[in-house]
Amino acid sequence: MAVIALSLAVLMAFASALQQCTGNSGWVDTIWTLAVGLIGAGSAEPRHAALAPEWVRNARTSMFFPLRPGEGPAA
Repeated sequence: MAVIALSLAVLMAFASALQQCTGNSGWVDTIWTLAVGLIGAGSAEPRHAALAPEWVRNARTSMFFPLRPGEGPAA
């Protein structure tokens, strides 16, 4: 549990630094979504790891958080 918490804390510190450098807060949402999914899937018991493909399918949405309006795939 401590390793999971530390991993998420380090990734969120990175996300905060990236947000400060770019001025784009969408990176925080994207990194949080990917970090929770990847660390969760990586630390899951084998019987729960089968849900990883479902998470990956849903994670594609988070890729558009850093984009400004009008920059997305529908633009």
